[in-house]
Amino acid sequence: MDKVLIVDDEIMTLKVLKKGLKKYEAQFEVLTATNGEEAIEVLKRKPISLLVTDLAMPKVGGLELLAYMNENHPQVPCIVMTGHRSPEIKRRAEEEDILDYLEKPVDYNNLASLIIEGLDRVDKGAFQAGVLVTSLLQLIDMEQKTCTLEVSSGKEKKGFFYLYDGIPYDARYGDMKGEDAAFQMIGWDNVDFRLKNFPRKNIKQIINRSLISLLMEGTRLKDEAIAAREKHGTTEVVKTEIVSKQEQDPSLKIQSEEDEMVSQAALLAEGHHFQQAQKVLAKLLKKNPRCAKGWLWYSRVIGNMKAIESSLKNAAVISPKDAEVVEEKKKFNLAKDRVRTERIGHCPFCWSPVEEGAVECHYCKSHLFIHTQFFTSSRTAKRKVLEKAIKRYKKVIRREKNARAHYYLAMAYLNLARAHLNLEHWEKALDHLQKTGKLTPENKIFSEQLNSLLNFIAAMETSSKNNVF
Repeated sequence: MDKVLIVDDEIMTLKVLKKGLKKYEAQFEVLTATNGEEAIEVLKRKPISLLVTDLAMPKVGGLELLAYMNENHPQVPCIVMTGHRSPEIKRRAEEEDILDYLEKPVDYNNLASLIIEGLDRVDKGAFQAGVLVTSLLQLIDMEQKTCTLEVSSGKEKKGFFYLYDGIPYDARYGDMKGEDAAFQMIGWDNVDFRLKNFPRKNIKQIINRSLISLLMEGTRLKDEAIAAREKHGTTEVVKTEIVSKQEQDPSLKIQSEEDEMVSQAALLAEGHHFQQAQKVLAKLLKKNPRCAKGWLWYSRVIGNMKAIESSLKNAAVISPKDAEVVEEKKKFNLAKDRVRTERIGHCPFCWSPVEEGAVECHYCKSHLFIHTQFFTSSRTAKRKVLEKAIKRYKKVIRREKNARAHYYLAMAYLNLARAHLNLEHWEKALDHLQKTGKLTPENKIFSEQLNSLLNFIAAMETSSKNNVF
């Protein structure tokens, strides 16, 4: 029978998972260990079909355990349990069956599904052994670890990433350093790796990108190199295809820097850090006034109708056929006929300008907070806008503690629940409103919103035998 080893330093978590997985005992046997050191001893004594491990553990942590697995048991699938979620690029590693990720607290049914899928892939020969560099770097980012990551591919390729609190400071491979070295190593598919201490000597930060930007650019260059190789029917990729494009064409480097600044501003805006986003965009637009995306995002973070109109005009002149710019102009024109004040806010779901204190958005029809007519209003919000907003705010709360993100997630679910009477949406709305209150217990507005929802649910439960709750 397949044996599954679960590693976590929280004894209660191990007990709960083992008890929950007992109903799957006909399919696999569960073994446990409280840290990487214990896990290695188990692995030396018994054949394991699949490993499930937490990251942060004493003695030997999750990353060190994965390094051991990669070197000694590369054929064994690994599932990582983490309290953090890494950015969108993680999807690439998941799609290639390198690592699976599960957010804590872990639901044992979800874990069982991943375990069964992993075992099934091995049985069918569909599991790809080895670990991607992108997966390793994202795990280090999750732990905010300070270390040197030594990676090697075959006997001839060896390089180093230097990371401080999970932030890439520098990279070295042969004569290359910084981003060029990083891009080259990100292109390696299967690697052996070791974690070492951050050097005592000062490592200057010469990589000025966020990790997500570094990985996205590296994987883009890798994909281009693979496409070029396939096109020319060769088994080798010319070195300069990956690392020298920016050196050959300085405009690519400038474009890359601009894309990074727009990405940074967008992340800030999505978390409602509007003033910080304005500063980033002002710096960008001072450097390059012809950046359409910069003007588009500036229109979303500024609270003045004239400034929004001016920003969108600039974006439209630079990129008149850009679908996002065209749609944003429609939102502005609709709001212009309805907004009576110069100072405004933005719809948390579609970015449309709205008056401060507005009950609902003119454009997407979403209710912006629970008000007296919220539960009786017949207006239905645009579902696609809300679903897109939910994805956006989920990413925000994965990377930071953010009360507003939880609140607007709750409102997005409530808007959907009103229209579709989905029990899960009501439950999620209640959950996120409660989390909002815990993050900002001093804010009475959020607690009042929670009470309004609880009162409505209680009224519904007592007034109808067929109530969905």
